Amino acid sequence: TEGISRRLSVLIGELKPGHIYNFEIYTTANTLNSDKFVLTTRTKPVITSEISIVTSPQETTAFTVRYTPTPHSVSAFDTYRFMLSDVETIIKEKDASDPSRKITFEDLIPGHLYNITAWTVSGNVTSFPLHRQDRLYPEPVRNISSSYLYDTSIALEWQKPKGEYDSFEIKHLNADDQLITNYTTWERITIEGLRPHRRYTFTVLTRAGSAGSSILRQSVPVSATFTTSESIPGMVQEFVPVNVHPNRIDFRWTLSAEEKNGVLHRYVISYHAKGSSHVTAKDFPSSERTGSISGLVPGHRYVFTIQAWNNKGPGLSRVWEQAMPIDAPPQPSDQVIPTEMGRGSRTITVRYRKNYFSEKNGG
Repeated sequence: TEGISRRLSVLIGELKPGHIYNFEIYTTANTLNSDKFVLTTRTKPVITSEISIVTSPQETTAFTVRYTPTPHSVSAFDTYRFMLSDVETIIKEKDASDPSRKITFEDLIPGHLYNITAWTVSGNVTSFPLHRQDRLYPEPVRNISSSYLYDTSIALEWQKPKGEYDSFEIKHLNADDQLITNYTTWERITIEGLRPHRRYTFTVLTRAGSAGSSILRQSVPVSATFTTSESIPGMVQEFVPVNVHPNRIDFRWTLSAEEKNGVLHRYVISYHAKGSSHVTAKDFPSSERTGSISGLVPGHRYVFTIQAWNNKGPGLSRVWEQAMPIDAPPQPSDQVIPTEMGRGSRTITVRYRKNYFSEKNGG
């Protein structure tokens, strides 16, 4: 060879991964050999294991790394090495012959995203790394309460969970049994559009990660039940007469359970002759769905108004206007006898008094 500072590289193939080799290096000139330089080195092992991360919503501070073995026919190595890279690097090793193919990292941060690296190690030589990434499940919220509770809205709040999280998911069923989902980044939320005097169950989940990220974890759900306050009743759906007499009217009405908005106490029908300011009211039990108003004047037009009542007072009014009919007068008493005044060949003249006939059915 020419030159004394030239650096030579020689590729030696067909070696086995993870094995230790001795190399003798010397120079030859004119059949004479120099002193031998002995180099002992080890080839890089390989790792063919399949790595999986086992997490659980019930275990928020630990996860387990499971792996399949790398066959010794593929590479020689002594141990598996696993590293958890974070603010503090955690390294754990498992002997290659250990039949338990799992390793657990504990005392971690709930909801945190961890990078996991795995190697095989032969001597002090490591294989090329395998990289995995996974997130622990976040901690659930605690102590759900309401800071205020109205007839159509509620303000919920809860205790901040430990560890890391990005948002909260709040679910409930509305009055039509549809699942409503809301999100917030705060430890509180106001839910509107509720119905009065209804029992609602709200479920809160802690979310770690975002909807666009590849790893989104949700905590175990935590639920709490609240009842909204009462409100005035809604309007009676149906308010119609079923029988109309000259001096009495019979009504039928309905009010759905969704419109009661509280504990119903009674129905009140108010009525007055049209054009008159004198109003009369009659109460009916909350269990009744029919009722009669009597003592009316035949031939007069009346305005009838019905309202349901609960603890919050009267509800919305529904109105019916009705003209009372005039009917034939009732038959006079048997004691009433007209007086004969005279007779002709074809006629008889009689006399009777006005009070012989009742004006009960109209004058």
